[in-house]
Amino acid sequence: MELIRSDAYILVKEAAFALLCAHKDQPFARHALEQLLQHEEFGVSAKRELST
Repeated sequence: MELIRSDAYILVKEAAFALLCAHKDQPFARHALEQLLQHEEFGVSAKRELST
């Protein structure tokens, strides 16, 4: 989560987000995706991932 919310290079943040999506069946990843629902860059994608 810290990496996604940081000023890191966008490809690094996208890789971290992809890891969360790949493990969304795990409680920690699902919780992280829920925290990203209001995120400017990843909110829409997090919502989509949580609905599938």
